[in-house]
Amino acid sequence: MAIFMRFRDRLRNMLRIDASPRKIAMSFAVGVFIGFSPFFGLHTLLGLLAAYVLRLSRSATVTGVFVTNPISLVPIYTFCIWLGMVLMGTDMSDVIININWKTMTLLTMSIELGALLLPFLLGTFISGVVGAFISYHAVRAYVQRDRWDEDTWPYNDTETKHEQEDDQ
Repeated sequence: MAIFMRFRDRLRNMLRIDASPRKIAMSFAVGVFIGFSPFFGLHTLLGLLAAYVLRLSRSATVTGVFVTNPISLVPIYTFCIWLGMVLMGTDMSDVIININWKTMTLLTMSIELGALLLPFLLGTFISGVVGAFISYHAVRAYVQRDRWDEDTWPYNDTETKHEQEDDQ
């Protein structure tokens, strides 16, 4: 329960970020895409790197990354493998039955689970794109509704601070 409370607090904190709703939503969406990636353990680092390179909000990007957490990881990755197998036309029961679970060791795991790798990569990519698309629009609407409206935000999405400074 505490994890959900912290995530909800992170969502509320996105309203305080000094950036346009579009930039906050894009930052969160990039984080969600990275959160769905197969690089578990590197998600936060990749999110911070992406935020730096793309000049996004680090806070919103890391919040998006945290959509995938230790509690949601197994269901998300299981869904991604299933989705990848469906899209590739692979019968999951054939793959699972052919894995020798009794003799699997850490050394043989990559060989035994190799049949799941391509569906996993495809499923995480597709899920990441869809998740990023949905989260972008949801977060942008959330930020615009609760934090900024046209009258209170100093510049809109088509203008930048530099353009306003040039006008003065």
